[in-house]
Amino acid sequence: MEFGGQGLVFGGHASVSEHRPIDKRKYLQRSALGGTLLTWGDVLLVAGASGLGPRALFLRGVSMRKVLFLAALLVGLTVAGPAWAAEDELVVTPQTFTVELGPGVDPSGNPIGDPDGSGTAELTVDLKAKTVCYDITVTNIGVPTEPIAGIGNAHIHSHPEGGAIAVDLDTQFAAVAGVENTYQAKECVKAKRGAVVDILLHPEDYYVNVHTVNFPGGAVQGDLA
Repeated sequence: MEFGGQGLVFGGHASVSEHRPIDKRKYLQRSALGGTLLTWGDVLLVAGASGLGPRALFLRGVSMRKVLFLAALLVGLTVAGPAWAAEDELVVTPQTFTVELGPGVDPSGNPIGDPDGSGTAELTVDLKAKTVCYDITVTNIGVPTEPIAGIGNAHIHSHPEGGAIAVDLDTQFAAVAGVENTYQAKECVKAKRGAVVDILLHPEDYYVNVHTVNFPGGAVQGDLA
């Protein structure tokens, strides 16, 4: 693996343009690799369709977390065939998100949630296991309660989908002994593969919140990234 300018090369050769956007279609036409193209923002990876290893990755000012995650996906595509069909062969390091919880604001900028509430949520998202493990503690919001019977009292929601539930955490909160008005839930739940992949790729698109009777839309919340 070599670093050079704004390019990161996984064997083979790559041409890097530092001053113009990557044209993914033209790159595939020029490339003898054919194969699979993965993109994420300014990241471009190209994989051969006949068992070739990962060949090239381009980046501009992106986090190494993003680079390593796409590289792992690319390895799954080139070594084990289509990653979605070769689940057991695709190993991606679980990612842990530590989220500060508090009252939020709606899309119009108006405050929502319990102004006295606070908390933390530690969420570990595991692609191979298709699980989300959580340790959530909330304070000064009262007892977490389902806003509607049967849908749970804490969730991971999607910003782009207008707050739709991406993962029901199926939380069972219990009072923390010796600490006033504080509740904790800790467990792992299964999640749909598509949701797990998108959370890992785009954590900034997701938030976690905890509901109560007085604040059915969410007493406290926090973005994953």
